[in-house]
Amino acid sequence: MIRPLQESDMAEVRSLYDSSEHQDGWPDFSEMVDAQVIVEDGKIVAVAAARMVPEMILILGKGHPAVRLFWLKSLYGRMLEFLQERGLKRAIAFVPPQIERAYARRLGGIGFQPGLSAFVYLSEGKDVNGDRS
Repeated sequence: MIRPLQESDMAEVRSLYDSSEHQDGWPDFSEMVDAQVIVEDGKIVAVAAARMVPEMILILGKGHPAVRLFWLKSLYGRMLEFLQERGLKRAIAFVPPQIERAYARRLGGIGFQPGLSAFVYLSEGKDVNGDRS
C-alpha cells in the first residue's frame, strides 16, 4: 500500500535509512513538497520524497580560462547569494560528463561539493512509466 508519509513514521523511516546504503545525509523532510511510503505487512519498506531544488545553469562565451573562471565565480556567487537570501539551502549544478573533470575543481572552489550521480527525468511526451505518448 502506498500512502503519504506521516510524522509518526519518522522513527521507522530513520531505522530504514540507517540500515540502507543511502548514507549521504539524513534528509530534512520538512523541505519536501511530497513524501510517500510503501507499507507491506504493517512495515514501511520504502520511502520516496521530492523537494524543489534550484538548478544552476551557466553559459559562458569564449575567452581566456582565467577570465572564464572570473565570470563563473562572479555569476554563481551572485546567484548563490540570491538563493541564500530566500532561505534556500541547496542548489544543483549539472555538469556534462565531457567537462566534469575540469569544472569540478572550479565549482569546488566556490563551495559546491561533489554529489550523487544524477539521472534527469524529462516528462515531456511520457507517461509515468516512461512510455512515449
